[in-house]
Amino acid sequence: MVMSTEEEYRMHRIAIYSIVLFFEVFGLFGNINLIVVLLRNKMLRSNFGCIMLALAFFHTICLIFELINMGYSILATFFSYRIFRNVCFHTTFPVILAHCLQTGTICILSLDLFLAVAIPFKYRNFNLSWYLPFLFFLPVCYAIGITTSAKILLDNSEILMCNPPSSMVPSVREWWYEIMLTFSFLTVIFYSGALGLLSIKMRRNSSDIRLIEKKALRTLKVLIVIFLFTRFFSTGIATLVSVLKVNPEYIALVHNYNVIPAMAAYSQNAYVCFFRSEEYRRLLTEQISSYMPCIKAVFPIKSAERSTSFKRGVTVVKF
Repeated sequence: MVMSTEEEYRMHRIAIYSIVLFFEVFGLFGNINLIVVLLRNKMLRSNFGCIMLALAFFHTICLIFELINMGYSILATFFSYRIFRNVCFHTTFPVILAHCLQTGTICILSLDLFLAVAIPFKYRNFNLSWYLPFLFFLPVCYAIGITTSAKILLDNSEILMCNPPSSMVPSVREWWYEIMLTFSFLTVIFYSGALGLLSIKMRRNSSDIRLIEKKALRTLKVLIVIFLFTRFFSTGIATLVSVLKVNPEYIALVHNYNVIPAMAAYSQNAYVCFFRSEEYRRLLTEQISSYMPCIKAVFPIKSAERSTSFKRGVTVVKF
């Protein structure tokens, strides 16, 4: 039986936000450092770098507003505060915008990766002035459409936790999850396509390229696994329970626990870059050691080794 009384729901809030607090520290530290590195280094302002910058920014917004949601839960758990959807939405609606945009940006990142592998020579000549607006058109429409619909259909029902799914009425929440799942399917398709193309190219190209592409293959496998476990499966389960019209209390509980894989997704960018790319590792180490000198002892800074491919913006080959 799903626990739903106020007293019993305290356990869920404490469990969820104890994990959320860890990801807040872990994620904000990584994302802020990644944003600073991307802004400070012109050589990173390739197609990939600009998309990664946007993703880190949207994830930072999501993490910051999750602190506000955690504040509501603390008040409800320890001070008998009653949370209403109307107040929750107007306090935290920017996180709905940011969440929709980050969902689309993850898909864009996988598409950009696929294009870099599929048509590398044409990809290098893409102009950012039209390429990025074209890619972000659908995510921006998704974000504005969902937020506007949530505002128009907003009610003042009492809710047990304040977070993006709870701040929207059930009908809008279903659209939100269904579109999110569509983006997730496309992300898996693009990542898998890039993985398949790289596997084929490995068997055809020279030994020099093979070494680089082996690194890219390992990174792709990491990206796919992280995405599957942090966003794809959790979004699929949340969509499924809504479509099947199961017990509303169980649906609410699943959606509330969905914040944990979401927080993991918001927090992983800098760490994947750090451990899978020599160039990002060097720059992030330099950045962090400027105010935490002990980092140099753990991760010694290597001499700058900027490959021609990196300078030309084909970051995917090394990442």
